[in-house]
Amino acid sequence: MGCCARTGARLTLDLPSFIWKPMTGESLTFEDLESIDNACTEMLKLVSTISPEAFTELNECFCATLSDQKLVDLIPNGRFTPVAYESKGEFVDLLLNCRFNESAK
Repeated sequence: MGCCARTGARLTLDLPSFIWKPMTGESLTFEDLESIDNACTEMLKLVSTISPEAFTELNECFCATLSDQKLVDLIPNGRFTPVAYESKGEFVDLLLNCRFNESAK
């Protein structure tokens, strides 16, 4: 980086859209999250499409694992609150919002 600053050469940064979009004021999408955390997005797809009978076997709670592996509650005491089939839409929305804003600071 220092050499580029001294010589005026351009420094190429190949950052994922999940990083550069917030820096430029663009909104993040599901595909942006998918590019950095495929396991999370596959789980969200499953939660969104699974049958009510099979949903009970997922054992999801209202919590999320961030990029730094920190576990955060999506609602108060979320890690102890199971996601019901009826609240799966709320869970998906809360999880996406959490992940999209995890590096907002």
